[in-house]
Amino acid sequence: MTHGPERFDVTLAGEFNLDLMLYGLPETLPAERELLAKRAETMLGGSPAITAHNSTTATGGVTAFQSRTPCSNFWQNMCCR
Repeated sequence: MTHGPERFDVTLAGEFNLDLMLYGLPETLPAERELLAKRAETMLGGSPAITAHNSTTATGGVTAFQSRTPCSNFWQNMCCR
């Protein structure tokens, strides 16, 4: 059986950012103090990435998101795990 090229309802191209989510910090952060978070997680963010996610959620369609990352150990460790 032969398959044709994949079809997407929406395709977005653009940048994404690595967001660091810190949990367990006080609501008001005191100035000039170091604090330890109870937990940290990384998430992919950035306007085009969020739009792609929201498009899929809202329409139930198939959404493609295309972006480029630098070829560095940091990005490979953060994005490819």
